[in-house]
Amino acid sequence: MYNIPHESLHRDDYKIEDMMLIIEEAFSAKNKLFLDELFSDAKDMNQVITLFLATLELIKIHRISVQQETIFGTITLRKEWTNE
Repeated sequence: MYNIPHESLHRDDYKIEDMMLIIEEAFSAKNKLFLDELFSDAKDMNQVITLFLATLELIKIHRISVQQETIFGTITLRKEWTNE
């Protein structure tokens, strides 16, 4: 019926909780990151998606804030906690 090529997900290679920890570790040496920095080391699209979902979750729980100065501009993430 549909002849649209697609990719099937077979298992969860990445967990949002694990990606949240990776993002928090990336903030260990600095208070500001660019979203594209996080994606640059991703191995595949599934990891990019999971990193993005983890970023949204960290924003939701106020661990990081997000700012974008212009439409289609660089997205900046800022750490909202002090090192414990």
